[in-house]
Amino acid sequence: MKPDFTFAFAIAVLILASPHLQAHSERQIADTTVIVVRHAEKVSDDRDPVLSERGKDRARVLAHVLGETAIDAIYTTQYLRTRQTAEPLAARLNLDAIALEATDTHISELADRIRTAHRGHVVLIVGHSNTVPAILAALGASDSRPIGDEEYDHLYILTIRGDDTAQLLTLRYGAAGASPAHSARVKR
Repeated sequence: MKPDFTFAFAIAVLILASPHLQAHSERQIADTTVIVVRHAEKVSDDRDPVLSERGKDRARVLAHVLGETAIDAIYTTQYLRTRQTAEPLAARLNLDAIALEATDTHISELADRIRTAHRGHVVLIVGHSNTVPAILAALGASDSRPIGDEEYDHLYILTIRGDDTAQLLTLRYGAAGASPAHSARVKR
């Protein structure tokens, strides 16, 4: 695997430049960084499928691009595809991913937990095509869009400022619709 230094550099700049990692006496409340991805490619459309080989590759790429990021917590759903997407990164960071049961209220409960228990932290959430936009909206992003059935390469970085305003950056990791070689592009 050839490292994508552009993407890793962009992530490092975003995280390191974030005010929650720097001492600012004028800031009363720290910023929170939430990274949100959809699970990687799955073998089928069954209720609880495992990741395909392409999906396993993408999960390893995710671990590579976020492996040096100071992530404090990782959240998934109870489904295998989200847990398997998070596993390589969780192992690299020596974290236990927290699997939440996907219920009618889990998105609002997760958003509340992020705002209280993880204020000032960096958190990764691995969701689904139908939950990622809702998670971003629940955390204050106003410009998230639906995710297509074949889109697995979006990586959203949401910064929640101390005043509860939010800023969303959308990146891509791995190759869209192909074997996830180390590539990254900023969506404009």
